[in-house]
Amino acid sequence: MNVKLKSCISAWKEALGDEFADKRPETLRRYGANLTPYGAQPVAVLCPGDQNELRRVLEIASQHQVPLYPISRGKNWGYGAAMPSSEECAIVELSRLNRIIEVNQELAYAVVEPGVTQQQLYRYLQDHNLPLVMDVTGGPPEASLIGNIVERGYGQTQYSDHFLFSSGMEVMLANGRTVTTGFGRFENAKTTYLYKWGIGPVLDGLFTQSNFGIVTKVGVWLMPEPEYFGVFFFQVEDETVLCQVIEKLRKLRMDGTLTAATHLANDMRVLSALQQYPWEEAGGRFPLPEEIRKKVISRWGISRWNCAGGLTGSKPEVLSKVKRIRRELRGLCRVRFISERMLAWIRRLAPLFKLLRGVDLNQKLAIFGLMKGIPTEKPTLGCYWRKRCQAPASNLDPVADSCGVQWCAPVIPATTRDLTEMLTVTREITDRCGFELNVSLNLVTPRALSCIVGIFFDKEDAEQSSAARRCNEELHSRYIELGYIPYRSGTPYFGTYIKSSTSPTSTFDDVCQEIKKALDPANILAPGRYGIG
Repeated sequence: MNVKLKSCISAWKEALGDEFADKRPETLRRYGANLTPYGAQPVAVLCPGDQNELRRVLEIASQHQVPLYPISRGKNWGYGAAMPSSEECAIVELSRLNRIIEVNQELAYAVVEPGVTQQQLYRYLQDHNLPLVMDVTGGPPEASLIGNIVERGYGQTQYSDHFLFSSGMEVMLANGRTVTTGFGRFENAKTTYLYKWGIGPVLDGLFTQSNFGIVTKVGVWLMPEPEYFGVFFFQVEDETVLCQVIEKLRKLRMDGTLTAATHLANDMRVLSALQQYPWEEAGGRFPLPEEIRKKVISRWGISRWNCAGGLTGSKPEVLSKVKRIRRELRGLCRVRFISERMLAWIRRLAPLFKLLRGVDLNQKLAIFGLMKGIPTEKPTLGCYWRKRCQAPASNLDPVADSCGVQWCAPVIPATTRDLTEMLTVTREITDRCGFELNVSLNLVTPRALSCIVGIFFDKEDAEQSSAARRCNEELHSRYIELGYIPYRSGTPYFGTYIKSSTSPTSTFDDVCQEIKKALDPANILAPGRYGIG
């Protein structure tokens, strides 16, 4: 350890205490571990307990010129988790900044710090009997709300775009100054958390997928508990029919029939969330042989493509929407609808069904809970798909268990032509690299499909890890070549790659670098993240 770093860590220990300024090798290994085939260990892990301590951490880092990598809780699984942008960084974990500052029932919003988790806010709403619903992701219940907002992630409902349905950021810059966005800069503003745009330039987006500052507070919009809730779902075997279905769903999304995000997942995406790889049936072979695939998905009642979407409103409104969806999709697939009351009955029958058929219905129904704003760790089982050891029954920790997952997230136009091209390219690359085609298609906006391609592997298998890295890089290369730019990534590799792939006539990177120099001239915050700094 060089003298500069040693002096810096000593100052951090004095400011935070030994417990919260940690440089033990086992701690550094734990925070450097992640699900992707990439890796970088930090030089220290810092856990400030409030904004004053965070400001002091920044001040010490600036004095000693040691870069920092801020994380909320490090649960960004499949996109890098807590892994820093370089091995020169100290991680700043914000999990101790975990106050739910305000929940306003009348205007349906909450104000939270970065350490507040999905489960924490959900429990708060339940414990206080508040008739409000939050939008959640399929990530772990202990994932940060703000962490997902600043990564521009999405969930299940009409509030699925988490950045869009947030307001009033408070951000600490590298020099310790605090900036509030929107109307928050006015001392007596009453609509900071109600009206996103404020007056003048909109700064909020600068602090998402960047390294310009640390978001320390934000308003999260909630939904009134719906009068009536249900889920429509259907299955499709043929990809030609799937493309026709996408055209119909796009129309329904555009005309307002569908207001929530609609999700379509292929058989391997659904299966991996329900069970681990059937090693015994497959005789140790991978990717999954076709005859075994057909047998296993039949057991679970899974089709080649599976769609689900939530509907809310008054009972007549919801049933009217179901009729409209069925009318549009007539001749293509059979649309089923389950009301909340029916879901309750199915859950009661789940133990009997498991006894008779050996299938866990509660695992299958987890997606329906997500659509009602109920966090669950059940989708996390997918991280264990290629692991040969049995996944824990609860408290899943895929990082500690050396699971391997890399997400690729291209965004494509919601058209037959583009969907066909994306699936063709993805299948060709995943087949060649030895992985199952694992894809979900998410109609988060009316005009585009946000596609999530999963590469699942066993990190303890060097050959699989190498193939996963190769597959990830080939997929990103081809998607960008075709114009299907990923909406999100978290690995150090991607920041460098996206920068090199930008049009030579674009001034976007130059502008980002100029903003970085203005806000963080010493390049203290997450250098290199998303190719900035």
